[in-house]
Amino acid sequence: MNDFQYREGELYCEDVPLSRIAKEVGTPCYVYSHHTLVRHFRVYDSAFQNIPHIVAFAMKANSNLAVLRLMAKEGSGVDIVSGGELFRALKAGVSPAKIVFAGVGKKAEEIRDALKADILMFNVESSAELQAINDVAASMGVKARVALRINPDIDPKTHPYISTGLKKSKFGIAADRAIEEFKAAATFSHIEVVGLHAHIGSQLTQVAPFVESLKKVLAMVQTLAEQGIPIRYLNIGGGLGITYSDETPPEPKDLAAAIFPLVRDLKCILIMEPGRVIVGNAGVLLTKVLYTKDGETKRFLIVDAAMNDLIRPSLYDAHHDGHHAVGEDSGEVAGCGRTGVPIVDDLSSLMERGEVVVDFTTPAATLGHLKIVAQHRRGIVVGTTGFSSSELDELRSVSKQIPCVFSPNMSVGVNVIYKVIAEMAKTLGEDYDIEVIEAHHRLKKDAPSGTALKMAEVLARAVNRDLGQVGVYARKGLIGERKRGEIGIQTIRAGDIVGDHTVMFGTMGERIELTHRASSRDTFARGALRAARWVVKQPPGLYDMLDVLSLK
Repeated sequence: MNDFQYREGELYCEDVPLSRIAKEVGTPCYVYSHHTLVRHFRVYDSAFQNIPHIVAFAMKANSNLAVLRLMAKEGSGVDIVSGGELFRALKAGVSPAKIVFAGVGKKAEEIRDALKADILMFNVESSAELQAINDVAASMGVKARVALRINPDIDPKTHPYISTGLKKSKFGIAADRAIEEFKAAATFSHIEVVGLHAHIGSQLTQVAPFVESLKKVLAMVQTLAEQGIPIRYLNIGGGLGITYSDETPPEPKDLAAAIFPLVRDLKCILIMEPGRVIVGNAGVLLTKVLYTKDGETKRFLIVDAAMNDLIRPSLYDAHHDGHHAVGEDSGEVAGCGRTGVPIVDDLSSLMERGEVVVDFTTPAATLGHLKIVAQHRRGIVVGTTGFSSSELDELRSVSKQIPCVFSPNMSVGVNVIYKVIAEMAKTLGEDYDIEVIEAHHRLKKDAPSGTALKMAEVLARAVNRDLGQVGVYARKGLIGERKRGEIGIQTIRAGDIVGDHTVMFGTMGERIELTHRASSRDTFARGALRAARWVVKQPPGLYDMLDVLSLK
């Protein structure tokens, strides 16, 4: 999926941010890369350039008209399984001479429409179906071109739900009856036998099953030729797999190289029916998170898409990787060298490897992590900010079970300032106005910062005031004289400021300012590590950095 890349934390399709598509089109929706689709088709088609062939895109993989038009423009045929798919193929401009009609159950009206369109051929699955096609063709006074689908009884080594070439499968005609079925088909008055078809399954990650199946059907082609039934088209189906997680499927060129020696002297046209390998890694399902739901062991994101939009995980336990960094070494991603600690999407998978969890995430994620930490009886250091009052209550409740250090700012310097400003406020007294000014980078989500709020709370307690009553977070218009006892908290957002905090004490004739400026986030990391070393030795309870630094 080279055309889907993260840029500064946002996922793009080619040069378009997905957030823009979500805003303009709405969600859920599928987003496909035009460039990727074209590249995938051309790579597949060119891999077989030395073999006379037709690529018939398996419409079941994606029946979107825009995708089909693109395939038609590239010269692809299509593999269809219904009258509706025939309608779509023709609307998309696919040449009827490159349409093959598969599927185990074809209705008379579907057969009739396909014959009217003069498609290349029907892939026939049974003698009953052959009779039905012959009857419709006879009523129209035409001959129907057909290929008989053979079940070669080959294990494709894929998921059983998408394995179609084994003896127990409903698909195709048993290999040991194939020759007799071909002979019978040749006797029908309105049937023209032109091909042999074998498709053994989907998401194949090895070439060997393809080769094994091909060897079986080539022997049949030879036998049929000897008995006066020449095969003009050999359809080997599709099924080439793609990478979802850690699979290493062969590329089209690998498949072509493996079968070329077998078909080099074959006097017939090869048909392939790729689907997943063309579109599977060319698009994404774009969905919006509506809200969250807490389970017993994890937090669920409730989205506006459903299983009908992506049925694979529910249907056969298919795995789709999450964030692109999952599985990579955390140190390498952070740019500080290999650590041997992988990035995971489930905290519980790491709990046996350490004693303390350090959490700098979001309130929702933190609360989920707290439950996991509590289950494993570990310690936790929380540097996350932006909690609501109810979320803070939940944090306090869980901390009764485990030792938890919670601080909106892990900097040792900032926490020393908490102690200093409390003493200053007490000493300076009521004559000094108090203001807290904080500045952060333009991407910070919460305001004011957790550190600024903590400073204001410390100051309010020091002078026996209720911050909920005296806190002022914005001033505008003709506000009059500053009220006695106010504590102002002002917010600045600009550029890439790591974190600046200033406490101002002002009275008539003088102003005192105490400022902390963080030039690197390393200062927060160092403080968090200091807290981690401390909390692992503590009994369950809620602590802060003043406890860690013995400043209480």
